[in-house]
Amino acid sequence: MDHHAVKKTLRTNSSTVVTLQSTGGGDGFPHSGVHGKIVEYNLKDPKFFDCNQTVVLNSSETFFLVSHNYPGTPLDFSPCTVTFQYSEGIRLALYDLVTMNTEIFTIQGTALNGTDATINYSGRFTTYDEPVPLYFQKSVTISFKFENAATFYARRFYILVNAFTITKASSDPCNNPRHFPLQLGEVVLFGTLGYPTQTYSSNADSMSYESEKCCDTMSINGLSPYNDVYQGSQSSFLLFAASSNVTMRFTSDGIIEGTGFSASAYLFDCSCGNTNIVFNSSTTSSSILSPGKNYGISYCPNMDCTYTINFPDDQYEVTAQYEGNIISRSIQLSDSNQFADISTGGFKSDAEATYEFKISTDAEKVITIYFFTLVSGQVKVDLYDGSSTSSNLIDNKILYSNVHTEGESLPLRSTGSSMVVRVRCNTDYDRNCGHDFQAMVSSSAQQDSSCGPMVYSLKNETESKDIPLRGSNCVLILHSTDSSYDPGKVMQLKISSDKLKSLKVFKGLHFNENKYLLSSGFLESIPQSIYDHYVVVQYSASSSTSITLKYFALNFDYLSIYTINNNQSVTFMSKDYLSDTNIGKFDQQFSVENLDATLTRGNLRLVVLNSVGDASGSIEVDNYDEIVAQKS
Repeated sequence: MDHHAVKKTLRTNSSTVVTLQSTGGGDGFPHSGVHGKIVEYNLKDPKFFDCNQTVVLNSSETFFLVSHNYPGTPLDFSPCTVTFQYSEGIRLALYDLVTMNTEIFTIQGTALNGTDATINYSGRFTTYDEPVPLYFQKSVTISFKFENAATFYARRFYILVNAFTITKASSDPCNNPRHFPLQLGEVVLFGTLGYPTQTYSSNADSMSYESEKCCDTMSINGLSPYNDVYQGSQSSFLLFAASSNVTMRFTSDGIIEGTGFSASAYLFDCSCGNTNIVFNSSTTSSSILSPGKNYGISYCPNMDCTYTINFPDDQYEVTAQYEGNIISRSIQLSDSNQFADISTGGFKSDAEATYEFKISTDAEKVITIYFFTLVSGQVKVDLYDGSSTSSNLIDNKILYSNVHTEGESLPLRSTGSSMVVRVRCNTDYDRNCGHDFQAMVSSSAQQDSSCGPMVYSLKNETESKDIPLRGSNCVLILHSTDSSYDPGKVMQLKISSDKLKSLKVFKGLHFNENKYLLSSGFLESIPQSIYDHYVVVQYSASSSTSITLKYFALNFDYLSIYTINNNQSVTFMSKDYLSDTNIGKFDQQFSVENLDATLTRGNLRLVVLNSVGDASGSIEVDNYDEIVAQKS
């Protein structure tokens, strides 16, 4: 709507159903939503307001002042005057105003500073670049008259009129509004409070960006020889200042809020360091670091660094060794191995390391990566659309505002059969790297649109109900994003079975029925507590049904308590069951109670579905303190 070429209305000549729906991938940034108004109009006389009237505004509604026959040229050429009144402030936001040079559009009122103001606009380019906001107090009058003349362009106007309370601007909604004398290596975070999940407050005065395009702006002085002004649009980029002092000022008026912005300021070391290196008998090694390696997130622009290495002739041999702290892993996906986890675990063990995952699959397939944890500010992620880091980068801006770590997971895809993923902790955000990165990759084809979500993530110890199961030959991968990697925490599934035609449940990211199958067809055989961060569900449903996923820690690591009724059964598993790794020695206790009090002692039957392993474990069955049976 902000662009001058975009028409601001949609006119129909019959009854209409309005549906707000996302039709494609987003631009990767948070937005504050949509506001519109539906009005009736006469097809023979397409007017949207009455001329020569006085409108008393209220603070909760927007008055849409839209020209006759908009977006076409008006068909009414009579003089028109409209007066707006409110007890405090009135804002006119001119989004689209196009006239001939001889057509004068006049606005009269008392400005906020108390002076009388008369503003005249004419011509095609009043709002060509940006919308124009005007502020008045108590009353404002708009007068115009379109001429009955032919033009090759449409003459029209589209103005939003709002009432607002006149208050003094405040820096309370701002994050860190003050003067910063930066030190080398210091990082300053600033922005609007609540970004990006909450809108900034009205009358904000403070210092990736969304604001109301016409009226809320951020001006930056010191980035360039000009006073740069940002409004409406959003971007994520790195800017270098043209001077040693930069002032950033974000101002919003008293009407309509956006999601705001978040930014960081750094002081960079732009020197090349020691460029003359001398080797001798006491100095036999030296490190050359690129500018910005130790402080900041980048080197500076327009640098030219030349290093000279001096050493005695015929006495020493000098070798150059280029080192990068990269932890690399290659992953080959196939029909029998369609999924792989690429989580880093915690970064604390090596905060300076770069994790590199090289993923490949069959030539006719593509790679899809699903993200489970926050990226914005915490982690730097680069995705390369090929087999090496010289391949084109995959646009990943959407990751940096992905604030949802729970629910249907966010995917990005390669165009070919290879992808390289590079992950690094953002030490500028958190020197201690007290977080992790979790994601998975897949070579499976995209599911039919009739299926439910393919990948669903659950945050920490919570419960998510009504995850949809629908369609035939579908897959649902369930994942928990807990960053503790505690092997004592479990996943629990509850599935409505009456609408399922087939069902298979696998532990981990597997489809191997010979090794990882937990259940096939019978809900009672699904263990009540599954010790893993992933569960794969293969299913076909006759009609839409749902699954409930719960992730939690047992009250005691060694004790699992279950209750059943008569003629019910419960399946439980040990924490090392179907595990790919040896978790060491452990004890577990399972307590099962039949809630039917009318039955006598001895009404529970234990069936061991799988052996206890390599004879290093044992199962002991107790009736309270009395040992009933024991098997080693």
